[in-house]
Amino acid sequence: MKEPIRLGIILFIITSVCVGLTGLVYEGTKAKIANQNEITKQEAMKSIIKDADTFVPVEDIDTTKVQEVYIAKDEGKNIGYIAKIVQQGYGGVIELMVGVDKELTIVGVQILSHSETPGLGANIIKDTFLTQFIEKRAPLKVVKGTASGNDVVAISGATISSTAVTSGINEALSYIQQNQNVIMNGGQ
Repeated sequence: MKEPIRLGIILFIITSVCVGLTGLVYEGTKAKIANQNEITKQEAMKSIIKDADTFVPVEDIDTTKVQEVYIAKDEGKNIGYIAKIVQQGYGGVIELMVGVDKELTIVGVQILSHSETPGLGANIIKDTFLTQFIEKRAPLKVVKGTASGNDVVAISGATISSTAVTSGINEALSYIQQNQNVIMNGGQ
């Protein structure tokens, strides 16, 4: 009877040490991870609206899918907006950014992270899919086959992933359009 108790105590001690070490590693790398995520986000925004020299965050975003909105500026003038969106895809959450000019025409889309199926839904990161959005305005619609107007051709075998990205972009553009005056004032 004493042996199981002794083994349980040893297992508890080992588990406690492992959990403590994991916590220390997390605390030691948390700032570095946050810094790297910020760098990645800034690079993504710069690739979406190339003419911008600064991206001013808008405070108090009031939606669950649109997590962040930025005003893209060039020499102090507003030249567009960027929204960071989180959308449920086939394999999990898709995190993306979409940029629009002042007329709310799409100028760029960047997938930040996803868990879509390799070889199918993971193709949402390819330029052949993302460039379809350029110079279009909401509402966008996913189609199979040939696109016209504001249609976006779904990736073969990945309609759910294609629809998720398109729905996220529609959500972001709708939010920006409905709140454009508030956004222009920095959310105030």
